[in-house]
Amino acid sequence: PELHLVVIAYCFIIGYTVFVSMVSGTSHYLESAALGVAGVAMVFLGIIAGTGAAVYAGIVWNPIGVQVLPFLILGLGINDLFVFTHRYLEVIPDVISSLDAVSLVMQEAGASVTITTASNVCVLIVCALVMRMRMIVQFSLMAACALVGTWFCILIGYSSVLAVHYSLTTRRHGTNVVER
Repeated sequence: PELHLVVIAYCFIIGYTVFVSMVSGTSHYLESAALGVAGVAMVFLGIIAGTGAAVYAGIVWNPIGVQVLPFLILGLGINDLFVFTHRYLEVIPDVISSLDAVSLVMQEAGASVTITTASNVCVLIVCALVMRMRMIVQFSLMAACALVGTWFCILIGYSSVLAVHYSLTTRRHGTNVVER
């Protein structure tokens, strides 16, 4: 697709994520918006890492991958991001440290995101093994690699962002982080 259309689409996704983060987040809108932008950045870095690893492994980009994959994986990554953020906003009023907050988020949201990502990756690998069309096989393998990269960046990167967010908001606004 045209590069400017991809940039416009990603800007809409960032705007949507920031809006949802501000509406469902804390009363500190700027910090909630920053959390949304950091989350989209983690998803984007995961897509780059996963597709980069796939290309390094010898999987070839094809027209389906170029046109569909960035949006498909972005949508799945943003879904994982929202699962993490929702759980984070549920636990932060009851915890006293960023370690506790991230531990509770990883306990439930991490397990849920891991299971859904593993299911999606397994389906894509089965598709690659069953299909005979080279373009579909390449797309499935590229998508599986991109999903693993996104999962890794959400699990490690975004949980780190949540820990930093908790520490900063606690320091800046006192112990009551959430004021609804």
